[in-house]
Amino acid sequence: PLNEESVQEVADEGREVQLTPEQKTAELAKLMAEGKRELKAGNFEGSSQKFGEAAEFAAKHYGDLAEESFEPNFQYGKALVELSIVESDLFKNALVDMVKKGEDETEEKDGDESMTEEEKEDVREMVAEALCENAEELEKKAAEGTEEQAKGDEAEEESKEEKTEEESKSDSKEEKTEAEKESAEETAAGDKEEENDKMEEGAENEEAMNEEDAEKEDIEDGDEEDEEEDLDNNQLAWEALEVASRIADKMIAETSDVTWKRRRADVFVQLAQCAANDEKYEMALEDLGRALDLMTEMETFKEDRLTAEIYFHTGRINRLRNEFTLAEESFNKAVGAFEILLAQKKSEGGENPTDEQKEDMKDLEAVINDFKERAEDCKASEVQKKMMATMVEKEKEENPSILTSSNANSDPTANDISSLVRKKRAHDDSEAEKEVKKAKSEGEEEMRDENVAV
Repeated sequence: PLNEESVQEVADEGREVQLTPEQKTAELAKLMAEGKRELKAGNFEGSSQKFGEAAEFAAKHYGDLAEESFEPNFQYGKALVELSIVESDLFKNALVDMVKKGEDETEEKDGDESMTEEEKEDVREMVAEALCENAEELEKKAAEGTEEQAKGDEAEEESKEEKTEEESKSDSKEEKTEAEKESAEETAAGDKEEENDKMEEGAENEEAMNEEDAEKEDIEDGDEEDEEEDLDNNQLAWEALEVASRIADKMIAETSDVTWKRRRADVFVQLAQCAANDEKYEMALEDLGRALDLMTEMETFKEDRLTAEIYFHTGRINRLRNEFTLAEESFNKAVGAFEILLAQKKSEGGENPTDEQKEDMKDLEAVINDFKERAEDCKASEVQKKMMATMVEKEKEENPSILTSSNANSDPTANDISSLVRKKRAHDDSEAEKEVKKAKSEGEEEMRDENVAV
């Protein structure tokens, strides 16, 4: 590993850090080990971060398409694929919870409305009584004000009687003129003040609307950014795996090492999962077909764990396409591949297998039993699909005016029926994948470690 103090000293001096070949190898191995540790712990986000750093380090010190850059890019893409699957599952679960919560709130709201109808009537009566009381109070105050005004007028008239008639007329004219003048000034001032208030209110409303529009834009921008972030993991996975593909192709062309064909096949498997995450099933099957073609060129084709994984993913994707016969065939082939692996493991263990060998054999047996169940499920689903297609055709002949071409299509009907067959298979793919990868992982790490360039 690098000496952090010396690296910091060089960085402070503004010089680029020059590493020896040994230091490069050690630093890359350190980053890869940290990523694998996070991956083993199930922390796909942490592992993808470490593998991403390793990929950047390898590209900088060895080159984008160097042999040393293959493993970091492959593991980076693989971790991102897993992270994308986890996030997709979380999103689906959250969506289901939101729908369920919305239904519960609707039911609760409907229940509250029926229970509070009498209470609403009571509130209306209370409001009406309050309005009546306020009206009576206002009338009382208005009457008191009228009496006081009348008394004041009588006193003023008594005072005026003491003055001469001419003075009274003169005073009346002056008072009238002044009153009219004051009234005109007050009216003008009031109109101006009212106009200013309206202008201020309009400005405030416009400002509030602008702020509200700005908030809406921020929310929309945030939603778009979140959506882009959700899509990035699968896209980044594809890009990293494409780099790994190019490196593998280059090494296959330059060397006669057969292990590069196996690595290329492994990349195809991960690309297939990447395509399946986007529901691009045809593309996924094409990648799996390419992976299988490469594996058949190897002598260890039948007993290789990667072969079993290819069959498993082919069956899983065909089942998602409702191609149950093809899915059944693939699951049965996966069973055969794992039975070969189990026989090898039993032969290695002999009469006194180690605890680790016993655990491996137990895992393989569990995977085999699971795949057998999947094959049976697909067989039953195909029977249901054909039965429903026959029923639809029969009803179409008997009632041509009822069934249209759109709802007479057998596929959507088969989809609905097939989803009811052995529902366990519809939601435990992730658990099966864990078992497949667990069974596949043994020996694979050693193979990769032996071939990592130093």
